[in-house]
Amino acid sequence: MPKSLALVVPVVALLGCSSGSTAAADGHAPPTQHAPGVLATVNGKRITSADVRLASHAQPGAHGQAEPAPATADRNVLETLIRDELIAQRAEALQLDRQTEYQTELAARQAQLESFRRARLAELYEQHLRRSTTVTDDDARRYFEANAARLRSEVHVWQILVRDEGRIQAAQRALAAGTSFEEVARSLYPAMPAGETPWDLGYLRWNMVPESWRSLVYAMSPGETSDIIRGPRNRFWIIRLVARREAPSVTFESSRPTLLQLLQEERLQSSRATAGQELRRGARVQYVRTPSPE
Repeated sequence: MPKSLALVVPVVALLGCSSGSTAAADGHAPPTQHAPGVLATVNGKRITSADVRLASHAQPGAHGQAEPAPATADRNVLETLIRDELIAQRAEALQLDRQTEYQTELAARQAQLESFRRARLAELYEQHLRRSTTVTDDDARRYFEANAARLRSEVHVWQILVRDEGRIQAAQRALAAGTSFEEVARSLYPAMPAGETPWDLGYLRWNMVPESWRSLVYAMSPGETSDIIRGPRNRFWIIRLVARREAPSVTFESSRPTLLQLLQEERLQSSRATAGQELRRGARVQYVRTPSPE
C-alpha cells in the first residue's frame, strides 16, 4: 500500500464474515448490522452489491485470460472498490475534489442520475393514476345513451393543420378575405402532385375525431368553417364540415371497447390535470436563474 494510504485508518466492516473472525483479526466488536446489499463500509461510506455488479460489468477479464470464479471475482472487485474508495477519500481530504474540471463532470453525472429518478418516478406515478382511475360498463353505457346521436354520426371533414401560430392566423385571414378553403389548404403543400388532397379526411367516426375539436365539429352545420382550434403539442387547426351522415349500425356492444378506452383516457387526463394543479399549488418553487440558451 502506498505511504499516503497508510495515513488513512480504514474502518472496513465486511458483512458475511463470522463475528469471531472479525474480533480475532483486530480485537474489535463484531460489525453492526447494515441494510441488505451492503458489503462493506469504508470510514462510514457504504459499498454495495450493486457497486460490485456495476464495477464487474465495467471491468471485463483481460483478453486471453480465463475468467475467475464468480465468488473470487466479486471479492477481487470488492477489494478494488475498497482501495478506490480510500484513494477517493484521501483526494477529498486534499481538496482535489474542488477542481473545476472534476466538479463540472460530477455535476453532469449527477444530472443524469436525477434525470433517471424523475423520469422513472413519473412512470410509476402514471401507473398509480391508471390503477386509481377505473371505468365500468355502466359508465360506458350511460355515456353511450347520452351521446347516441353523436356516436351514430359520421362527419366528412377538411382540415388546415399547422404547428405555427403565425401560419394558422395567416390562413384564417386568407379565408376571411374570400380565398376558398381548398386554395388555402393547397398552399400548405407547394410540392403536392396534382389531384391529391391531403386536407380531405373523408368520413370520420366519433372515435377518429381528435379530442381538441370533437365537441365543436358535431355542433357545426355542413359547409361551416371553424375558427382557429388550439390543440396539444403546438398544433393549430381550422376545419370545415363538408357533410354528415348516420351510421345506424353503431350499437353499444360494438362501441363498448372503444368507449371504455376513451372514458379511461379522459378520466386519466382529468386526474393528471388535477394532480398537476394540486402539486404546483402545494409546492414552493423558487427560480434562482433561468437557463441560458446554448
